[in-house]
Amino acid sequence: GSYIIRWSAPAYRVSQHVTQLYNATGSSVEASGSEGYSYYDGDHAESRSIGRARISPTGDTAYEIRHQCGMTRNNDGFGNGMGGQTYVFTSVEIMKEA
Repeated sequence: GSYIIRWSAPAYRVSQHVTQLYNATGSSVEASGSEGYSYYDGDHAESRSIGRARISPTGDTAYEIRHQCGMTRNNDGFGNGMGGQTYVFTSVEIMKEA
C-alpha cells in the first residue's frame, strides 16, 4: 500500500541543517525535509526541519530520519532540553492511505 510519512526534528546552535527520509533497506534518500537555520552564536533560537513524503514500498522496508547540520554540537545540537525531564525531540508519523 501507500503511506504518508511526516517528520520533524529540532536543531540548536548548529548553523544550517536539513533532514532526510532515508530508505535503509534500499540505500536511497526518499525525500528531504525543509532547510532550517539555528544561529550558532549570540541569540540561540532552536529551529526545526520538517518533511513529508508519500511512499509505496514493495516489501519489508526499514526507514531512518537522517539529520545533517552545518556545525557539530555534541550535547545539544539536535535539541536543547530544560534538564531533569524526558523530552521528545524528533517525531515521526506514519499513516496508511486507504
